[in-house]
Amino acid sequence: MRKAQSGLRTCSTRRASRVNLPCNRSALEWILDQYKHKTPKDPTIREKFNTYRFADHKEKVIDLLRRVTRVSVETMKIVEAMRAEKR
Repeated sequence: MRKAQSGLRTCSTRRASRVNLPCNRSALEWILDQYKHKTPKDPTIREKFNTYRFADHKEKVIDLLRRVTRVSVETMKIVEAMRAEKR
């Protein structure tokens, strides 16, 4: 493990492009957390800058989840094949 610039402890083996993923979360959990609707606590910011709508990104997120899931499934197939070869 190493400490990222943000201060989060990350695993060097879990990277999605140039984004470090915290070790205790799956890639799917991380994606869902990044795109969930978050309402700012400060009323001024909420009033002037609260323009994010998940519906605007829904198709993009669904496609991303599909691709990450496919990579995960294919990776597990490769790992299982490697285990079988060792026997």
